[in-house]
Amino acid sequence: MNEERFVRGRMYKCFTRRDGIAILERISRRRGSCYGRPYGSEWKNNGGRHQLKCTADGEVVFVGCLTSSGELIPNGETKSVNGVHMACKKDAYGSPELEVLKKPNEVKCKDAKGQERDPGVEWMDGSIQYKCDKNGEVAVVGCLASSGELIPMGDIKLVGGDDMECKMDANGKPVLKALEIFNRVRCKDADGQERDPGVEWKDGSIQYKCDKNGEVAVVGCLASSGELIPMGDIKLVGGDDMECKMDANGKPVLKALEIFNTVRCKDADGQERDPGVEWKNGSIQYKCDKNGEVAVVGCLASSGELIPMGDIKLVGGDDMECKMDANGKPVLEAFEKPNEAKCKDAEGEERDSGVEWQEGSIQYKCDGNGEVAFVGCLTSTGELIPIGETKSVDGEDMECKTDANGKPVLEAFEKPNEAKCRDAEGQERDSGVEWKDGSIQYKCDKNGEVAFVGCLASTGELIPIGETKSVDGDDMECKTDANGKPVLEAFEKPNEAKCRDAEGLERDSGVEWQEGSIQYKCDGNGEVAFVGCLTSTGELIPIGQAKSVDGDDMECMTDANGKPVLKALEIPNRVRCKDADGQERDPGSVWTAGWFQFKCAKGGKVELSGCFTSSGEIILRGERRTEDGRDLECKVDEKGSPFLDVLAKSSGTKCKDGEGKYRIQGNLSIIYSMVIVPRLVLSLGW
Repeated sequence: MNEERFVRGRMYKCFTRRDGIAILERISRRRGSCYGRPYGSEWKNNGGRHQLKCTADGEVVFVGCLTSSGELIPNGETKSVNGVHMACKKDAYGSPELEVLKKPNEVKCKDAKGQERDPGVEWMDGSIQYKCDKNGEVAVVGCLASSGELIPMGDIKLVGGDDMECKMDANGKPVLKALEIFNRVRCKDADGQERDPGVEWKDGSIQYKCDKNGEVAVVGCLASSGELIPMGDIKLVGGDDMECKMDANGKPVLKALEIFNTVRCKDADGQERDPGVEWKNGSIQYKCDKNGEVAVVGCLASSGELIPMGDIKLVGGDDMECKMDANGKPVLEAFEKPNEAKCKDAEGEERDSGVEWQEGSIQYKCDGNGEVAFVGCLTSTGELIPIGETKSVDGEDMECKTDANGKPVLEAFEKPNEAKCRDAEGQERDSGVEWKDGSIQYKCDKNGEVAFVGCLASTGELIPIGETKSVDGDDMECKTDANGKPVLEAFEKPNEAKCRDAEGLERDSGVEWQEGSIQYKCDGNGEVAFVGCLTSTGELIPIGQAKSVDGDDMECMTDANGKPVLKALEIPNRVRCKDADGQERDPGSVWTAGWFQFKCAKGGKVELSGCFTSSGEIILRGERRTEDGRDLECKVDEKGSPFLDVLAKSSGTKCKDGEGKYRIQGNLSIIYSMVIVPRLVLSLGW
């Protein structure tokens, strides 16, 4: 016997010595190949049962298992071969094997007519769709509307103008009912057209949506290409970064994003590099990051292959490492491998770390510390039983263990006496076995005790002990009686608490109704609870909440006698702002004065929003912008006066005022308009 084997990522040669003992010897890897095979090549191994591949790193990897017909099943995958499900996977010892998958006995379901259904099968019974689950239980999938549309259990769908709900009734049976909608909240678009909740529409270049509360929400902006840019997002459109945002007046707009200053890097020669650009300098590859910092990508081998910083790659038969030297400079050096610890077998032969070999009926391994470790015992058929484990060999359980002297031995495993049970007729039952006795199902547990599993209904369906199931329209419960014996009885439902309305009419638990402008509900305890108040338009305002109705804020509250009432909410006097001309401004309003834009903030405080440039563009307070080659910033000085500062010095583009501050040339009108600033400053509170 002289055969190569691939075991745990290494190649071994299996040969027989003169004394008849089979030896497994590791094959040394040759430089530039995988044990003499070229990179990228694939071949069959282990008697044509496995397929291997040589990677570009010179490593041998396991590709998959080969069937008797030569079909490849990739590692970790399953395939059907001639109707048999085969799986290629690694066993407990890391060796690949092809395993035939056996299906467990499938549990089937019975429909209302007693017909058996396989797991996963769906069927119709009237307007209800059912499914047999993997446990043999019948589950409700949903209800079928008159249009044939399926409404999943618990869902609501619009069918023929009505909202239809598929749900369980009070008896636990699936039903399809029209949902009673008291008040459907709609939205109004800019043209006054009503929109249902969830509906989206376009208005110019903006896309809107009606939310569940009847509020109009902005979805996003539409680019010239028709692409939707969600609100607050930025997308590249036609070479420009376009941003969908709210303007100073709170309206959605789509604007090109202005890039003020791109941070660049400088290479060793002083050449500027844009963020994201990579370049070579000698045998090192660099990159300019987004912060304008130069980063090392990796080292270039003589073959031109890139070795990332901190990585090791095989180049020309040598392991090369890209790393930083003691001075923090990137270098490419040959990687020095630490000396591997070796072991000596019983004959004094050296074994490399990780290598396994046989001595008689025992298999050994050289671990990472140079110590010889026991792997397991070999049976007469050559099968390996790991140390401490048991396997069945020719019908006998064999155990590989260490004896009193710490030496591995293979011995027959003695099973302890299994506990058995006796049924009512005295018949012995093995541990784990179940059986029926009348309408009761029993089981023999591991301690030899008889345990109740459940009760059998007239349909043959098993109801576990302590559970309730619907059988032929009745809820049946399997329980133990006063004597501890299992019995199957009809489940008595407790009386549901009901309520009476003002007219004495009984209302079921959970039902809501209206009396005048008040909406009530019957709770689970049979108590009448307030839900809310109804406006003149029929809109519901929940108790304790307020809503705007025809311009007035209406609140649903309880009066001094505890009765619900709908009252107009008294709004305290709003604090307004006064502009430089003495005109009152509402909170949140925005206005322009000269070259500046102001806003009325909370508490009646006037705040500077931004400054206008000569081109009419606005720069928000504290922000910068480049225009005509000048860096501009909208600021407020220490006296509280707003001004547009020119940050870059450039003759002829700015002036100095009396305090030495630079002002935009041609802004004399700003200086003159500052006659109103003293009054403005007082109202601003600067």
